[in-house]
Amino acid sequence: HDPAVRPLIKLLAHDVPNVRLQAVISLGKINNPESIPSLKQMMEDPEANVRWDAAVALAKQKDKSGQRILLDLLNRNYLDSFPNIDEIEQVQAMLVAIQVAPFIQDMELKKSLVQLKKDDPNLKIREAARKALTQFE
Repeated sequence: HDPAVRPLIKLLAHDVPNVRLQAVISLGKINNPESIPSLKQMMEDPEANVRWDAAVALAKQKDKSGQRILLDLLNRNYLDSFPNIDEIEQVQAMLVAIQVAPFIQDMELKKSLVQLKKDDPNLKIREAARKALTQFE
């Protein structure tokens, strides 16, 4: 039991989106199963970044509940629908999703990685997908 988990879970109800985001990211780094139910709730947050990082934090704990969100993060068309996200941020979001995908060994995610490895215009993305695919069984 990590003493930081409960205070961070309380911050998930904060009015300021960035506070919720930082709490979600921190819980993802701590990797304590006690945070899983709260992180699942955060996948319904009104703020996209909070939802995305909740899915990433869950995947780090081998929890598949964020699979749908991770698939979205591997989809440039989905990310293009957020005008406030530039190319650099888009690549960063995709790289994070690629890195956590192997933790949940999901076949749909694997299919997306195969596609990215083959077709993505960004070399970093293609290389990250190639590496992630080596971790699939």
